[in-house]
Amino acid sequence: MIFTTNVKIKIHYSLIIFIILSLFLGQLKYVLIFLTIVLLHEGGHIFALLLFKGELQKITLTVVGGIIDVNDYKLNNLQNLIVSLSGITINVLIILIIKNIYIDSAIKEVILSYNKLMIAFNLLPIYPLDGFRIIEVFLNMVFDYEYAQDLSTIVSSFFLILICMYGMISKSGAIIIISIFLFLKMLERRKVLKFSRIRHNAYNIALIRRLNR
Repeated sequence: MIFTTNVKIKIHYSLIIFIILSLFLGQLKYVLIFLTIVLLHEGGHIFALLLFKGELQKITLTVVGGIIDVNDYKLNNLQNLIVSLSGITINVLIILIIKNIYIDSAIKEVILSYNKLMIAFNLLPIYPLDGFRIIEVFLNMVFDYEYAQDLSTIVSSFFLILICMYGMISKSGAIIIISIFLFLKMLERRKVLKFSRIRHNAYNIALIRRLNR
């Protein structure tokens, strides 16, 4: 992986609020366990990128986990799939290790529960979760890039609506807040895709004009 001075590490405001609330509620110990699991999960992604010489651009730590922005144009579909699965693989390894070592039973249950939750949550095909990246890889294998991007956005939106509806039916404030966060991230992605297509189309038009001279 290529590390440059341009790599940014950002702590999202949602995580800051989460930590402050945990201090007031006396839950800091559990938040630290959660953050450790998140860092190990993201470390799995970074390690896989290191193997394939991917270019890391930004790391954002949020209330729902970490978001790693990379320049993955040099990676093929199989490499992208491995990178997407590497974080969840770390969570599976943590579960296997924790189950076979002796630690306080209460802490053990917390660690196991957090890892299981992270696996289930990250497998959801919603941007920017790992499940979305996995679906995106398979769609890119079948369709052209732009259509695959559009289709993955539709799938992501559908599952996000389901999660939001579940949150409202179950009256879960946490799920509703997470749904809003994911919705905002999806809006950011749509803006980036729109800008990328405008730039790509402008480049094609300029190239055609140059060839027709």
